[in-house]
Amino acid sequence: LFILDKKLRILNIGRFCIQKNQSLLLDSIKILDNISNTSFICSFCGKKDQRIFRELNNYVKENNLKSKVIFLDTKSSTNKLISIYDQNDIFILTSLWEGTPKVLIEALARGLLVIVPRLGGIKGIIKNRENGFYFNSYNPIEISSLILEVNNLSIEEKNLVSKKAKQTAAFYTYKKQK
Repeated sequence: LFILDKKLRILNIGRFCIQKNQSLLLDSIKILDNISNTSFICSFCGKKDQRIFRELNNYVKENNLKSKVIFLDTKSSTNKLISIYDQNDIFILTSLWEGTPKVLIEALARGLLVIVPRLGGIKGIIKNRENGFYFNSYNPIEISSLILEVNNLSIEEKNLVSKKAKQTAAFYTYKKQK
């Protein structure tokens, strides 16, 4: 359940690679930090392609985002994945292409508010503004604005979307797939 007066916690899980496009989320976080007084932290968790990870880490340092961005250790976090989901409010997927991403189903199952692109198998999972939220372009201004919009929903609206997210994830359980 969502509560008032708490730091907004944003999560991205995925391999650090070109496909997952985490640089877009970092650009959005930079804009969010500049345009909003919202207290937030964004956590990234995923297997690190060293070149991409270095680029992202350098971006964080160069743009003074160290107090806003955390790169989680994947070895210790894999066993704690449910806990990681549960410590966050919003899950953001910025992939350039996807099938049916398991991390999206996991985020929905934990009741996170999800912000995703309208592509691949995601189109069959998310109903915009019912169980998640779509961004229409890979534009960091649009994504940062959408983060604020989702964060500014009433607690009742957030809890309703969260409930529908969990209901959606239930369709993807092993029993439902038989």
